Amino acid sequence: MTTPANSVKIETMSTTTAFLGKFPHSAKRTMLLGVMCAVLALMLFSCSSSGTVWDDTIPPEQSTKIMFGFFKPTGYNGMPLKMGAVQILTLPAGDISIEGNINHYEDVSRVRFTFKVEGAIFSCNLEGGKEYSAFVNHKYDKENHYTVWGMELYRDIQVIGYPPEEKLITFIPFDPPVLTRAGR
Repeated sequence: MTTPANSVKIETMSTTTAFLGKFPHSAKRTMLLGVMCAVLALMLFSCSSSGTVWDDTIPPEQSTKIMFGFFKPTGYNGMPLKMGAVQILTLPAGDISIEGNINHYEDVSRVRFTFKVEGAIFSCNLEGGKEYSAFVNHKYDKENHYTVWGMELYRDIQVIGYPPEEKLITFIPFDPPVLTRAGR
């Protein structure tokens, strides 16, 4: 059977084939390898998300878990602390004082602002059986024209990105104060 010259031939292909069909074979392999590495990294992180446990004899209802962003803890209640690669710490609930190093950055209009401080300290009271996220951030004091740095404490652990604003519990300034004069 012959088809007329002006007939339309319809071919179906998967979305993946349609997308990857535009790239050379080596680029397809590179993209596939990148996706596989990302999935593997996510799996490894989720398997090792317990982080550092201060005392594993304390029952979960009497301990608390806190995840840090832009902050590497180096001390807990005046005692040295060695954290693993995962910045999650399980410790006894109650009054805590955490010392650590700030490594904060943010991108604004293709410019990266970096702020680093060693030995910053914050203190708070954490409830047993709860999980928290603590991110370094800053608030601008309009009256005195400087920026106050501290920890924003959120309910629940947020591994990727900042937690939503409705989970914010409080802003805890570092003590002694960590201040900058500029708007950043």
